[in-house]
Amino acid sequence: MRQKFAVRLTYAGVAALAVFVCAGAALAQAGPSVQGTITETESGALLPGAEVALQDTQFRTRSGSDGRYRLDGVPAGDYTLVVTYVGFEDFETSVTVADGETVALAIELDARYEFEEEIVVQAVRFGQSKALNEQKEAVNIKNVLSEEQIQSFPDLNTAEVLQRVAGIGIQRDSGEGRFVSMRGTPSAMTNVTVNGHQVGYSNTENRMVELDVISAAQLSGIEVTKVLTPDMDADSIGGSINLKTRSAFDQPDGVTNFTLGVGDNSIADGTHSRSSFNYSTVAGANRNLGFSIGINFASTAAERHNNEQRWGDRETVGGADLPLALRNSEVQFSANNRDRYGANARLEVRIDDDNKLDFSVVQNYREDDQDRQITRVRWDRGDYISATEVEGLRLVKSLHDRLEEQESTTYSVAGEHRLGLTLLDFSLSTSSAFTKKPDGQLRPEFQARGYDLDIIDVGGKAPRWDPARMDIHGSEAFEFDIVDEKYEDTTSTIDAATLDITRPMLWDSDSGELKMGIKLRKLHKERADLRSRWRWRGDDLFLSQFEGTGSTITEGGYNIGRVYNREAFRSFFYANQGPGGFEEQVRNDVNLGEPYDAEEEVASAYAMSTQEYGRLTMLMGIRAEFNDLDYTGANLVVNDDDVISNTQENVVRSYRFVYPNLQFRFRVTPETNLRAAYTRSMARPNFWDSMPYSYTHTDDEEIIRGNPYLDPAVSDNLDFLVEHFLPNVGIISGGVFYKSINDFNFVTATTQRDGPFAGFDVEQAVNGGNAELMGIEVAWEQQWESGFGIYANYTYTDVMSIDLGEQTDRDDIDVLPEQRERLGNLALIYEKNRVLTRLALNMNGRWMTEVGESADFDEWNDSAMYLDYSFTYLFDNGLELFLQANNLTEEVVYLYLGVGSRSSEHNITGRTFNAGMRWSF
Repeated sequence: MRQKFAVRLTYAGVAALAVFVCAGAALAQAGPSVQGTITETESGALLPGAEVALQDTQFRTRSGSDGRYRLDGVPAGDYTLVVTYVGFEDFETSVTVADGETVALAIELDARYEFEEEIVVQAVRFGQSKALNEQKEAVNIKNVLSEEQIQSFPDLNTAEVLQRVAGIGIQRDSGEGRFVSMRGTPSAMTNVTVNGHQVGYSNTENRMVELDVISAAQLSGIEVTKVLTPDMDADSIGGSINLKTRSAFDQPDGVTNFTLGVGDNSIADGTHSRSSFNYSTVAGANRNLGFSIGINFASTAAERHNNEQRWGDRETVGGADLPLALRNSEVQFSANNRDRYGANARLEVRIDDDNKLDFSVVQNYREDDQDRQITRVRWDRGDYISATEVEGLRLVKSLHDRLEEQESTTYSVAGEHRLGLTLLDFSLSTSSAFTKKPDGQLRPEFQARGYDLDIIDVGGKAPRWDPARMDIHGSEAFEFDIVDEKYEDTTSTIDAATLDITRPMLWDSDSGELKMGIKLRKLHKERADLRSRWRWRGDDLFLSQFEGTGSTITEGGYNIGRVYNREAFRSFFYANQGPGGFEEQVRNDVNLGEPYDAEEEVASAYAMSTQEYGRLTMLMGIRAEFNDLDYTGANLVVNDDDVISNTQENVVRSYRFVYPNLQFRFRVTPETNLRAAYTRSMARPNFWDSMPYSYTHTDDEEIIRGNPYLDPAVSDNLDFLVEHFLPNVGIISGGVFYKSINDFNFVTATTQRDGPFAGFDVEQAVNGGNAELMGIEVAWEQQWESGFGIYANYTYTDVMSIDLGEQTDRDDIDVLPEQRERLGNLALIYEKNRVLTRLALNMNGRWMTEVGESADFDEWNDSAMYLDYSFTYLFDNGLELFLQANNLTEEVVYLYLGVGSRSSEHNITGRTFNAGMRWSF
């Protein structure tokens, strides 16, 4: 590819700069005129993001992540230095600067929230203060969660932590949060980074990041950016989430803590356990070396009891039409034992006041051992006497037996170097991720024929068969049909290099800076799955040979009969392959058609200027991104599994976009911000949608193909927000946002118009026209001296207009996939006298999961409310005891097709309880 040389050159250049940072302090110009460190009086903890200014001058700055501040080039004279920070008393002192002199001034700030006998609870308020201060001082719109706030809610993983933020919805897997979406946009339009570095994609088909893999125990905070700045990657129409790991300089006195916990799920066998250990210290003769390390482990035993339905037009034996009759019912009992391992380490070197280096690694690994037992009723293989009575139908009992492994690892090195008034930043990072099923997924099926059953509760959330008519669980009637075996192997790597330059620059302003930078990012992703069908050629094989003991009744009231003994079947399967046993039939559509190779190189450059005019702060900037794509896939033509042709196709293409950015922050009062912004952002197509592949099934006269010429969706965004920060660590905010999204991607069904396959049905991702999305977002967070508090937010989104373009006949859609019209949180809080407790309600409105061929086949996820509770008691010695409960009301996940009375899926996952201890010293 054309940029390969540029990538290598830039990596070499940035690596050379790293060496220069280490050795080039002698080249630095004169030091700052005023510098120092800002800390909290009681604990000595560093305060990042404090606003520091020389009163009535243009000299102002903010303290860095290490609490340090510096004001450069201050002329000789007498000044008043002022420091402000959310939740702390303002600081003011006189400073005298002489010619050529550097004034060193250490500053301690006093908290406003000191209440009698609440020294322990103050640590929680301190964390919230830092988060709100970062939010207040940012030039763009963002939400920040502190480590203390992450721990205060009873959330099991990072995705569930994020559901508490205004405008964020999550998708769940067996009751646990997994993917997140922001502000009414699909999950693939949300970018996820760790310490500012892109996370690799382990998902086989799309650009969503599995946040249940990343442990919240590793995090010191989360930044949720809703309005991008030009120095950020543009592929974030919904927004960007940055997961921050601990820095030793957050608490220079050092930290050692560990967590132990156990728990249970109300419907699952087995127990939960979790543990974590974190250690950090600052060392060196000048206390210039920071080291932190963390490890964590979590094991959960989850169960999902669900039923799934499929609908379609049928006809009775008497010839009467049955529109959208029940065609297929599945009852599933799924047991998932999930183990998660995580580790992170960070070494920070403050070479001197002008030079810093930061090395870090973050790794997470997840195993999911699944035993899913399935009973399926094939209504459509029988004769419909009526819509609720079917004779001669087929029954299938099957099993999903698999171990899935996922891993995400990010290595990075970053540095800062100051040359006089110029600040140089660089970073190098590599992130890898994979999803594998190394032992293969087995799905054996046993079938029985000739059953007569009635359908009951057909319009309810859980349609079922009437067990009074026939017993369907006689295992001796179920004869072996087939085994489906699948191995998955998806890997991705993302390498990135950045270089940024920042320098003070005034445009008739009180203060300002100019920041410019370049970034090169290279992605490589490939999928190489293998799949086979196995037929039995020996004597008749029946389900009774592999049954376990006892019958299983799901929480939904279904009796699915005796379960498979999966170990017995797996052993029998591997021991009896070959002539006279199991014989393999390779799935060519998967083995030849599904592997793909994707390479992407993105070169970007930006420039931005931030200027302050009294109470007005203005950011102007522009970003340009140049994308080179190299995609390889297969064009496969088959007839009843026989390969007619198989050719590889390679598509190389380029595109480029420019992203303007204009933002304003007006300080109405010292505690009130008025914000407005216009930005442009984009979202790249999902990997599988944009691969140059095609499956042509001549026997079924259908084609499924990718579209390598899909354009990315581009959005013009408008945001307006008012936020008022409360004196005792709190905020009230409200705003509106608008997105005009062009060329959004969706999958549509059409007909092949020409060529040898004219008239075949075609399924393909295409670019739509335009969608206009508007939303309202409000939030209220406040703590009173009584100890009671509230944490509340609400987001409403509405698609004002949507044009799917000319490539589909659908003109009746008025929502975007994954757009939740309503999202909200309400938590009642009590924090006083060593007690921290929260009762938290999370609300999700309904959302479309899949666009169908017509409105009757659109799949919807129904609205849901989750009630959670947490209680923590804190001791003077740093010990905390906690109790957590999730999904107290046992909310179900309900999906339906077209209308709420046509059930598609009904999931029950039960309540979860955890108890344990944290100890910090």
